[in-house]
Amino acid sequence: MNKNKKMSDQTKSLLIRMWVAGMVCLFVAWTPIGGGEAETNAFVFQMIFMLALFLFITNIIIVNPVIRGMFKTKLDINVYFNQSPLLRSLKNLSHFAKMVIITLLIWLSYILINIVLGWMGFSSPNDRPMIMLEPITFGLLYGFYYYIIEAITYRFYLMKQPKEQRK
Repeated sequence: MNKNKKMSDQTKSLLIRMWVAGMVCLFVAWTPIGGGEAETNAFVFQMIFMLALFLFITNIIIVNPVIRGMFKTKLDINVYFNQSPLLRSLKNLSHFAKMVIITLLIWLSYILINIVLGWMGFSSPNDRPMIMLEPITFGLLYGFYYYIIEAITYRFYLMKQPKEQRK
């Protein structure tokens, strides 16, 4: 008998999402695709948009089908291909908006962390941020914000269901 507790499928899927988000950060933000070394005001908007776009693409094409095939998670609530094309398109647009919101929240978290570190007396000698965009913290923050947003949307989903169907 296995006395060790096993991770739930929801936790495993979140860990996969965090790993893929870190991978997207590495391959997009640290290359000329995400803006390269151009440090202008437009650079930030380009970086946020490109990260959100590539997170959206990898989630739709790679992560969601893999998670649907491997784990029993909340993605199984609606069968994707039984929905109308208009509803699927709207869900994809809302998923892209969710990726933009998550990327903005991650960017704002980096700003807040650097402000707090500045208040504590930690600062770099050349007025650069102490904590900058990098894959590990990006993946961790992505997992945190993705979990929060999914929990909120799942609550709204349950509120719309009749009491007999709620779990």
